[in-house]
Amino acid sequence: HFTQIVWKNTTEMGIAMAKKDGACVIVACYHPRGNIVGQFTENVLKPVKPT
Repeated sequence: HFTQIVWKNTTEMGIAMAKKDGACVIVACYHPRGNIVGQFTENVLKPVKPT
């Protein structure tokens, strides 16, 4: 899930939550979608060392 959040090519994100009868559902949508096989290297950047 972390890789989808930091996916470089994703430009829009929507989140919704619904509760009923003690249950809670949370949904997240990303556009364009991420976590695409073969595109990891160009979309999940390497960590930057703190200075």
